[in-house]
Amino acid sequence: MFEAITKSTLVVILLSSGPAWAQSGPGPKGMYCGGNQIIQLSRPIRAANVMGTVLDQSGATIPGARIQLQIQGSESLLVDITADENGRFRLPKVQRGAYWLGISTPGFNLHVWDLRIVRFGRTKKLSPKLTVGT
Repeated sequence: MFEAITKSTLVVILLSSGPAWAQSGPGPKGMYCGGNQIIQLSRPIRAANVMGTVLDQSGATIPGARIQLQIQGSESLLVDITADENGRFRLPKVQRGAYWLGISTPGFNLHVWDLRIVRFGRTKKLSPKLTVGT
């Protein structure tokens, strides 16, 4: 009887601990997700600076989208900014290194890139199209 209660309690704890993607596996930890999924994009970005315009699937801009930057292997956010009224954003200059770049907004999934900031490089312009959360 005790063993069955322990398993039930464990299930409740796991269900109430938050989204599964935030707890395990490679990727960011603790980034905001307005939908219920993380969409991890496979091609890494290498650039000295990053800017862009956040869009929905129809190509309309998303004002106020949340843009976050996290050092890979860390659980704290280094940058947490919002896009302007036209969906535009520009990351502040950060040191060279490996980061997670995450973009989301209420009702939309979290899209994540493996970002490598390099000393010599160009500014990468992104036009991420966020998917609606399910």
